[in-house]
Amino acid sequence: MISSVKRWSLAVVAAVGVSVAGAGLVATPARAAPAGGAASPLISYCDTGRVAVTATSVNIRVAPRVDAPVLTQGRSGGQYNCIGYALGDRYTACGVSNGNGWLVIPFGNPVEYYGFAVQACFRDV
Repeated sequence: MISSVKRWSLAVVAAVGVSVAGAGLVATPARAAPAGGAASPLISYCDTGRVAVTATSVNIRVAPRVDAPVLTQGRSGGQYNCIGYALGDRYTACGVSNGNGWLVIPFGNPVEYYGFAVQACFRDV
């Protein structure tokens, strides 16, 4: 199951305009839409490249959708690398109503797959 989830997260990230090029990540404008929806290009980059969870827990999903499978859960104070923000499903979380900003979180070194988490439940570190 996890390998198919990783493949799906890579497909979603490719659709939102992020690719792994050489040793680094490169953001490009989105051209293709992921299966079942419109493309969500990166709208911004993470200022510090690192974020911390501000909620008790937050789901990190395979796509920027509230119904996407959960890769893992971030716990309060947990820190993650962040490459940018994408637009996705609307959500209510961490004091924000009707939010639609999702963090793009790379996993692995080198990057093996990506996760998406609601922006409202994180802060830059």
